[in-house]
Amino acid sequence: MKTTYTKGYLSIYGWQILSIILGLLSVFIVVPFLSSNKILYGIYSICISLTLFYNYADVGFISAGQKYAAEFYARGDSEGEVSIVSFTAFILFIFLGLVSVLFFLIGLHPNWVIVDLQTYQDAHIASLLIFILAFSFPTYTCQRILILIYAIRLEDYKFQRIVIIGNVLRILSALYFFSNGRYMLVEYFLLYQIIGCLVVFYGICDVQKRYEYSWKEFRRSFRFSRVIFNKVKRISFVSLALTIGWVLYYEIDQLAISRLWGAKQVAIYAIALAVLTMFRTFLGALYAPFTSRFNHFIGMGDIAGLNSFYKHIVIILFPLVTLPIIIVGMLARAFVVSWVGNGYDSSIFLVEIIVFANILAFSSYPSNPYLVSREKVKYLYILTVLSPFVFWLGILFTVNAYGIVAFAFWKVFAMTLSGICSYILVCRVMRESMWKLLFKLFRNYGIPLCLCILLCLFARNFMVYEKGYWALIINVLIMFTVFVLSSLACLLTSKPLREYVYKLVKVI
Repeated sequence: MKTTYTKGYLSIYGWQILSIILGLLSVFIVVPFLSSNKILYGIYSICISLTLFYNYADVGFISAGQKYAAEFYARGDSEGEVSIVSFTAFILFIFLGLVSVLFFLIGLHPNWVIVDLQTYQDAHIASLLIFILAFSFPTYTCQRILILIYAIRLEDYKFQRIVIIGNVLRILSALYFFSNGRYMLVEYFLLYQIIGCLVVFYGICDVQKRYEYSWKEFRRSFRFSRVIFNKVKRISFVSLALTIGWVLYYEIDQLAISRLWGAKQVAIYAIALAVLTMFRTFLGALYAPFTSRFNHFIGMGDIAGLNSFYKHIVIILFPLVTLPIIIVGMLARAFVVSWVGNGYDSSIFLVEIIVFANILAFSSYPSNPYLVSREKVKYLYILTVLSPFVFWLGILFTVNAYGIVAFAFWKVFAMTLSGICSYILVCRVMRESMWKLLFKLFRNYGIPLCLCILLCLFARNFMVYEKGYWALIINVLIMFTVFVLSSLACLLTSKPLREYVYKLVKVI
């Protein structure tokens, strides 16, 4: 096993940044085409929200599998690693298959989730999209297992490279399917899934060649094992609870809005949710390399090293989390107008609110994998229940008065409360004062945060408030300039950040 992972982190981030840029391009290119028809865009948004259920149908075994497979890898036990991964794949295949059956039934009756399908054509398109999704479950299964295999080695970027090529093809296909008066939504979604299948096929070949991975041993272990189940079930059930909580908090609000008000209101909300999803993608990529590293420390029995590592990434990554959120939140009006036009004025306020849901992600994102690595089951259950309970309780009492604004407000409130609690619980596990790290963050980044707010207020005078690609490019460049200036201020005020950047430069 490696002794240093800095180069691996750089490679992961390099390819993840490229992937995120392409993802943003996809959003900026595809969404304006799709949003020209609110009904069909609402239908597509609902189908995408259903797609995300594939990510949560493993009933917690992916997270548990990654934890124990990474520990086996840290100890050099390849046979144990393969047995864990294969068992995880078996469980994942079964449950994704069950979700696929559910999607097939919804495809037969799309009005179950979309109440305002008023024409036969809209209902037919909704059915076809959901059917395509239902039959794509083997691709999603294989993709998640491949990511698991690469991730425990902190070499996600080697698979990410082919994923990037697939995303480029998807973006280029959108230019064909949605140009010159065409609106070929079903064809686009079908090709989207086919490209995903080709990416998975490449990944399977690459894993076998690069790591001499024993797919023969994998197939032999592809079954239910009582021994492995007993080993992973404790963490699996916690991860299942986390998954359920995550789905209740993140993934069913669009379905609820669809049932309450129909696809047009889903389209309005989907713009705000698209921005939140961009941040989720960015934050997931930012913190993903460290999940397996936490488990490596546990595998080697180095608790002190784990605690130090957690505090290090909280301090180093703080500006990368908070600065973009502040910038997008304060400059959202011009950004949304240049992106999707004045027809989505109702989405602007939602974006301004919902973007701050992840303002405490610098704590919450590393806290959950830290608590999982330490197997703090009780604390994880508390965090699991907290966000969805607060979110839906708030919706219950305020939705009639405030409509979809209530969904945005309570999403922010619930996530902020969860971030505070996760930080307190981690500090309790580490037996350290929570104020010490907070004071260190304020001392290092207080002045740059104030500067960022002032720069945003100044930048509003130069933003372009009209729809168009050039307007969008100008606005993004202005926002990026504010981010760069604020980041330079962080380098001037934060010694730990300067030291880490210097270390990265030396590695490069």
